[in-house]
Amino acid sequence: MLSEIKQDMAILESTEIGYSPERAEIGSLWTRDFVFLCLANFCVFINVHLLLPTMPVYIVQMGGDTKDVGIVMGIFTIAATLMRPIGGRLLDRYQRKKILLASLALTVVVAIIYHAATAIILLIFIRLAHGISFSIATTATGTLASDLLPRSRMGEGMGYFGLTTSLSMAVAPIIGLWLVGNAGFTALFNLAIMVAVIAIVVSIIPGYDQSKLSHCKIDKEEPGRSDFFEKKALKASFVMFFLAIVWGPIISFVALYAQEKGIANIGLFFTANALAMLLSRPFAGRWSDKNGAYKIILVGIGFIAVSTATIAFSDNLTGFMLAGLAYGLGFGFCLPSLQALAVRDVSPFRRGAATGTFFASLDLGIGLGTIIFGWIALYTSYRAMYLMAILPVLLGGLVCVIAFSNKRVHI
Repeated sequence: MLSEIKQDMAILESTEIGYSPERAEIGSLWTRDFVFLCLANFCVFINVHLLLPTMPVYIVQMGGDTKDVGIVMGIFTIAATLMRPIGGRLLDRYQRKKILLASLALTVVVAIIYHAATAIILLIFIRLAHGISFSIATTATGTLASDLLPRSRMGEGMGYFGLTTSLSMAVAPIIGLWLVGNAGFTALFNLAIMVAVIAIVVSIIPGYDQSKLSHCKIDKEEPGRSDFFEKKALKASFVMFFLAIVWGPIISFVALYAQEKGIANIGLFFTANALAMLLSRPFAGRWSDKNGAYKIILVGIGFIAVSTATIAFSDNLTGFMLAGLAYGLGFGFCLPSLQALAVRDVSPFRRGAATGTFFASLDLGIGLGTIIFGWIALYTSYRAMYLMAILPVLLGGLVCVIAFSNKRVHI
C-alpha cells in the first residue's frame, strides 16, 4: 500500500503544470509538445472558421432566412456547451491524447458529411455533430495546454496558445469566402476535411506525458465535488458567458449586414479582428501575470462595447475594419486572462473539468446570443440588433467588478 502511495505521488510530481525533465528548472513555454499542440489547435479552429462566415450564406442560398441562420449556427454552440462538461470529465478520467484523437476523427467524418447537406433540417443535425466534435477537441487542447504551461507563466502561455485561434480567424474566413465565390461550397468542404486530417497527424506525434495524471489514485480526493463542473472556475466563466453572447451575432451576421449595405470584401473585418488579437493576446497574458488580470479584463470589455456600437453605425468598409480591430483587442485582452483565471488554482486532476466549465460558458453565450439576436434581427433590423447587443457586454463588466474588484487578481 505504501509503495502504491509513493508511486502515485511520483506521478503527481511528474505532472505538475509545465513539468518535464528538460524544463523543470527554467519553466520554458516552447517545448515540442506545446508547439505540436498549438498546431493541432490551429487546424481545429481553421476547420471551424472556414465555415463560420460562409455557412449563413449557404443557408440563405438554400432558401433559409435569418431565423434559420440563428438556429443552424446556434445549434453548433449549444451542442458544444452540452458536451463541454462531459468532455472535461472524460479528459480527467482517461488519457487525454486518446480523447483528443477520437474527437478529431469525428471532426473528419462530420466534414465529409457536409457534402450531403441539401436541406436545412439535415444541416442542423450535421452542425449538431460538428459542435460535439469541436467541443471535445478544444476542451482537450485547452486542458493539455494547462498541463504543459508553468503556473507562473500561465497567462502568457495561454496568450500564445490563443494566437492559434486568432491566426485561424485571420486567414480562414478570407479563404472560405474566396473559395465559395470562386470554386463553390464543394471546395470549401474539401478543405475543411483536409485541415481536420492534418490536425490528427500533428496530434499523433507528441507524447503528452501529462495525460498519465488522470490515472493517479489521488484523483479520488475532494469527496462531494461535482464531477462535471469546477466551482473554482465559475467566476471567470460567468464573466465569459456575458461577453460571449455578443460573439455570436457579431461573427454570424456581420457578412449579411455588410451585404445588406452593399459593402464588399467584408473578409477584411475578420482580418482586422484577428490581427488585433494576434497583437494583444501575448501582451494581455504578460500583463496578467505581472500586474493582475482585473484591469486588463475591464479594458477589453470596453473595447468590445465600442466595437459593437461601431458595427451598428458603420456604412463603409473602413468602419467595419475599425470595429474588427476593437473587437479583436477586446477579446484578445479578455479571453486568455479569463481562461487563465479559470484554471490557475485548480488541481491537476480537475483541469479538464475547469476547462470544460470555462468553455461551456463561452459556447452557451455564443449559442444563445446567435439564436436570440437572430430573432431580434428578423423582427427589427441588424442595426437595432447590434445596439441591443451592447447590453450583455455591460452586464459582463458589472459581473467582473463584483467578482474581482475586491482584490488584486494575479494569475
